[in-house]
Amino acid sequence: LSDANDTTVRLNTAFLEQFGCRPEMAYRALRDRLARDLRTVQLFDRMTASAKAGNRTQAEVSFEGPSGETEWFSIQANPIAGRLGLVYWRIDDITARRQMEQIIADGQRKLYDFFEHAPVGFYSVDGEGRFLFINHTLADWLGSSPDEIIGGGRIIDWLSGEQLPRIC
Repeated sequence: LSDANDTTVRLNTAFLEQFGCRPEMAYRALRDRLARDLRTVQLFDRMTASAKAGNRTQAEVSFEGPSGETEWFSIQANPIAGRLGLVYWRIDDITARRQMEQIIADGQRKLYDFFEHAPVGFYSVDGEGRFLFINHTLADWLGSSPDEIIGGGRIIDWLSGEQLPRIC
């Protein structure tokens, strides 16, 4: 909880453990940690001004932590109704969540790459034989690209006539 002068009014022990500061310096300690990145501290300053004006704000920010690794925090600034300038801050360490999201995204990229460039053709068609998906391997075998094939006719159109001898 901070007042209109950015003085800490109240805080919990979790904040003290995370930021290692004297209670009266909590707001300044948070801002100083964020100041390592100009865009992040500017965002924090905009959040502070907006909250003091009575608007609830929220952002996810990243910055280099004391260990040199990137830390992620979700920061919410909630103005206290009827108490001009008084802001309730909620700060959650979301580093583990962001790291897991990155692991999942990396896995999805690898899976996509596997399907697109596997030494076999993958495809999916709807009930009328129109391509919904085709990987690059099969599209190359058909002498085309996935973008041209999807929406460019039915499977029977691509696997008849002169197309058939090239892939058999």
